[in-house]
Amino acid sequence: KFTAFLGAGPLLDFAQKVLGVPIGGRPLQDRDRLKLQKALAKAMVKTTYLPPNQRKYRVVGLTHQGADRLNFEYNGANITVAQYFKNQYGPLRFPALPCVKCHPSRDIFVPLEL
Repeated sequence: KFTAFLGAGPLLDFAQKVLGVPIGGRPLQDRDRLKLQKALAKAMVKTTYLPPNQRKYRVVGLTHQGADRLNFEYNGANITVAQYFKNQYGPLRFPALPCVKCHPSRDIFVPLEL
């Protein structure tokens, strides 16, 4: 069973509504991350940083690490999600926030602020 789209607007706004506090430059505490992960379980999200090639993903979880600490291999080099987005699209405003995991077996991570 899948949840419908969460509604139009940034995922960061939804996260702040769920947690009841403004979030931004600080990493989420584990209890807040788990609460948000539960609220996002199986929800569908649409990327907006790739117009006109916006993609839809089903949320499978949140990462423990922020985008500034989450590494993956890209073109033979080990880089962080924050470095990748900075190189491709511009710097993240909140690189310490976790990423949305968008695939159960592949490393597809979207920063929470996008």
